Amino acid sequence: MKKRVLSILLALLAASGVLLAGCQKEEGNKAPEQLPVEEQEEALPSEQLEGEVLVWSMGSQPESCDPAQYTTAAEASVLNNVMEGLFRVSKGEAQPALAQEAGERTENQDGTVTYTYRLRAAQWSDGEAVKAGDFVYAWQRAAAQEENPYRYLFAMIATTEPEGDEEPKLLLEAQGDDVLQVTLQGDVPYFDQLLALPAFFPLREDVPADALSRGALFNGPFTVGEMTKGEELILEKNKNYRGAQDVALDYVVGKVLTGESGQWDGKKVELGVPTAENWSRASHVEFCSTQYLLLSKTPEIKALEDPKVRRALSLALDRTALADETVGSVTPALGLVPPCAGGTGGFLKVQANLEEAKALLEEAGVAVEETELQLLVPKGQETPKAVAEAVQVMWQELGVSVTIVEEGPEAYQNLLVSGTFPGAVLTGWYGDANDPAEFLNPFLSVSQGPFHGYGSIAYNKAVFEAFPKTGEERLEAMANAEKILLEDGYVIPLYHDTVAVAGGEKAQNWEVDNRGVYWFGQASLGE
Repeated sequence: MKKRVLSILLALLAASGVLLAGCQKEEGNKAPEQLPVEEQEEALPSEQLEGEVLVWSMGSQPESCDPAQYTTAAEASVLNNVMEGLFRVSKGEAQPALAQEAGERTENQDGTVTYTYRLRAAQWSDGEAVKAGDFVYAWQRAAAQEENPYRYLFAMIATTEPEGDEEPKLLLEAQGDDVLQVTLQGDVPYFDQLLALPAFFPLREDVPADALSRGALFNGPFTVGEMTKGEELILEKNKNYRGAQDVALDYVVGKVLTGESGQWDGKKVELGVPTAENWSRASHVEFCSTQYLLLSKTPEIKALEDPKVRRALSLALDRTALADETVGSVTPALGLVPPCAGGTGGFLKVQANLEEAKALLEEAGVAVEETELQLLVPKGQETPKAVAEAVQVMWQELGVSVTIVEEGPEAYQNLLVSGTFPGAVLTGWYGDANDPAEFLNPFLSVSQGPFHGYGSIAYNKAVFEAFPKTGEERLEAMANAEKILLEDGYVIPLYHDTVAVAGGEKAQNWEVDNRGVYWFGQASLGE
C-alpha cells in the first residue's frame, strides 16, 4: 500500500507541474517553414470570404502552434480548433473526442496505473487515418523537448528502464491503429481533463508539427488558412474532419488585437474582447487561477515568523476593493483553490478587519513602527504594480511600512524560486485542470516548483492522505489541507482572474473555457 500511495503522490506532483521529466532535448529540430504571410494592402483576405464567417477577437499574434511549444491563449485556441485529442473540455467537463469513452483503468502490482483508450475512426486533413501511433510519436516528442513549457505534464507517465546510453521512454503503446495504452506512475483522478490540453494532441511524424508551417496537417474541425501578420488568421472548415457534417461555420477569422483594432464591436467583430465603450456588455468567465501574496520565510525578517503577524497582514486586506476597484472584473478570493477547481472558500474575509488585525499585532508584541517590508513585483506590468500599491496602502493603515520593489523577469523569477525575496512577493498560479490538487501540490515540501517549503508537516500529511481518496471524500480532505495551509499564513490569496468575453446576437453555441481557450466546432451564426 505504501508503494502505491507513493506512486500516486509522484503522479499528482507531475500533473501539477512540480516535478520535471528527466528526458533529453530532441536533436535535429529545424525552424519550421512558415506559411506565406500576406502584407496588408487595400483589402484583407477575410473581406473576400463567402459563406458562414465568424469574426473573432483572437488576441495576440500566434507565433507557434506546435503542441509542444504554444504559450498563449490565442495559440491554444487555434490549436483547439484545428486539432483534436482524446478528450475535449466542454462546459467544464472532459468529454470524449477521439477517445470512444473514458479509458479502461487497470491497477498494477507495482503501484502504476494503466489506461487503455479505444479511438474513433478519424482522418487527417489529407485523408489519411489518425492512428494510435500518432499519439505515441507526439507524446514521446513532447517529453523529450527540454524547451517544451508543458514538458512537466509528461512526468506523470511511467517510463521504461534505461538501457545503455539510451534515455528512458514513456510507457506508451499503440496496439494496432485504434488502441492506445498509457501507464501512469500512479492514479491521477483528472487525467482525462489533462488529455484535452493541446500538449497531448496527436502528430504525424512525416509532416511539420507547427500548425502555422507549410505542409502541416490537421484533424480538427478547421484548418489553418491565410495569415496577415499583425492583422488576422483565417481558419477554414476541414472537409475531412470526422464530424464535418455538424460544423456550421465555413470560416473563423481571428483578429489580432492592436489597440482598439480587432476588439469586439458587435459589427465587424462578432465575438471576443470588447472595446472600452462596450465593456459593460461583456460577460466574465472565471480563469482557473489564483493571484496571491507569499510572505518570506527568511530568518532576517523576524516579525513574519509569528503566525499572528501573518494573520494580521491578511486581515488588513480589503479583497473586495482589490477585486472591484484596483483590478476590476475579478473575483475576491475566499480561499486558495478557485471555485472552478472545486474550491469551497470560506477561509478568508473579503473585507478588511483592522481592529482584529491590530489586536493580533499587539498580542504578538510587534512594534508596528519598526516593521518594514519590501513587496516584490514583476517590472513593467501594470496590474501587479497597481495591486502592490493598493496592498501598500492597506498595510500602512495597519502601521506597517511597505516599499515596492520591481524586478525584471529573470531577477524576479530567481528571487521567487529561491525564496530569498525580502518580505513579500506578488505571484499566482494557473491550473491545467479543474482540480484542487493543481493548486495545493505546488506547496508540498517535496515539490520542485517555486513554492516548495511552504507546506508544514501537518499540511504535507493532509495532502498525502487526500491523494488516494475519491469523490466528495477527496474534496473534503483537500479542503482540510487548504485550511491548514492558509491558517499557517504564509500564503495570502487575493483574487481569481476572469476573461472578458462579448458576443453579438448572431454568434451561437461557441464556448470559451476557464483558461480563455475558444471552441468553434459547434458554433453557428443566427439571423
